Amino acid sequence: MTSGKPINISQQLSDLFKKEEMLAFFDIQLNLAGQDTAAGICKISKLREGEGQSKYMSVFLIIDVPADVIRAKVHAMVQSVAWENLVKEIPGSKTIYPIPYPSISPELYIIEIDVYLQPSVSITKSFLTRHLHPAITRLVGGLSEEVVFWDDRPTAPPGMSRPLLHKIISALGWS
Repeated sequence: MTSGKPINISQQLSDLFKKEEMLAFFDIQLNLAGQDTAAGICKISKLREGEGQSKYMSVFLIIDVPADVIRAKVHAMVQSVAWENLVKEIPGSKTIYPIPYPSISPELYIIEIDVYLQPSVSITKSFLTRHLHPAITRLVGGLSEEVVFWDDRPTAPPGMSRPLLHKIISALGWS
């Protein structure tokens, strides 16, 4: 039973981002309809425990959408992606749950992809660079930079403009 209070989805997502422990990230550029592109980052969170013996990792695509026309094209691309195909490309994955948050920020389009894994799967740097990173990039039809591991991170992700990084940090409440 709910208390009747409206749920602030933006605040809930911001709180979620603050609790998520980042494992790695990479720059990504999406090729959109009409030869447009959109830049952003793909954030990979540390492994989390689900119900029972399941475990999952959350992957967030955080895309800069400076104009409504770009937002609409990113939304159309996200809706057209067959996210379930990640199961075929990521060894040990069981289920994929995409959760779009298209209106959290006027300047960002966010989609969370929860990747549920077999209990025996270990998340290593090799697993991320050889399987997850290329699978995400191929599935969205984009271009991406190399994976940067959070513990090894530079001041800003390679190739990412500092204004975009600042926009993402501000919108999501990261410190």
